[in-house]
Amino acid sequence: YGEQFVLKYKADGADQESLSLKTQLPYLFKTPLGIQAELNIFRRDSTFSSASQSLNVSYQISPSSKAQIGIVAKTSNELLSENQNLENLQDFSSSFLTTGVTFIKFQQNTLFPVKTFLNLDIGIGNRKTTSKNTKQITISSVINHSVNFNQKNSIYLQNTTNVMTSDTYLTNELFRFGGINSMRGFLENNIDASMFSILNTEYRYLVNQQTYLHSIIDLGYFENEILKQKEKLYSFGFGLGMTTKAGLLKFSIANGNIDGQAFKFSNSKIHLSIASQF
Repeated sequence: YGEQFVLKYKADGADQESLSLKTQLPYLFKTPLGIQAELNIFRRDSTFSSASQSLNVSYQISPSSKAQIGIVAKTSNELLSENQNLENLQDFSSSFLTTGVTFIKFQQNTLFPVKTFLNLDIGIGNRKTTSKNTKQITISSVINHSVNFNQKNSIYLQNTTNVMTSDTYLTNELFRFGGINSMRGFLENNIDASMFSILNTEYRYLVNQQTYLHSIIDLGYFENEILKQKEKLYSFGFGLGMTTKAGLLKFSIANGNIDGQAFKFSNSKIHLSIASQF
């Protein structure tokens, strides 16, 4: 019925460590109902650690679309000593009621099985600290689409947008992005934002049924309400994808820059990933 189990672990050896577990069970008891549970744990050096748990119930409207409703609980602890405490870094707990829709359309392509994907989630909740409660709203969306010119040439487009509205913000609750799955040419999860929007583009050339080459042009914009920061980002590069016995191997090189800064070749990053399906 399309059950899923996803495990993601990332660590750079010093500054960051993250673990994500997700399981999805659609068509429970042969009905249109399904459940999805997820756990995410994140630690940034000796600054803070965060954990979130979510549980969603979905209804399969059609083979390609579903609606879902769920709850998300988050906790975070700052790890600094008392003489290092920062005003925008505090222990907190929050809970959200979420609702959303997902649409997915497949195509006959081993390397690119998804032609169109859309996910939209809206959350309404409350953040609690030792001093006050704050109402918050979050909006998250991912939209991607492949434009196929022929069997070998295509263009891939993806937009990812996350927005949080709140009277006050904490550093350890902000969205984190950057890296191979968001803004290429930047370090993994190295940018904190209260709002960001990224456009990923690739021109893809299929060498054969197991290998493809692609360009990288990523454009981004983010805001950090704590730092009163608003920045435009861009990155350029190229990559290679190929199927191996271990799974889909992706290798890419991208140079990321902030708008207004001079180009530096030293800003280039090498991204490497492998995804196994079983």
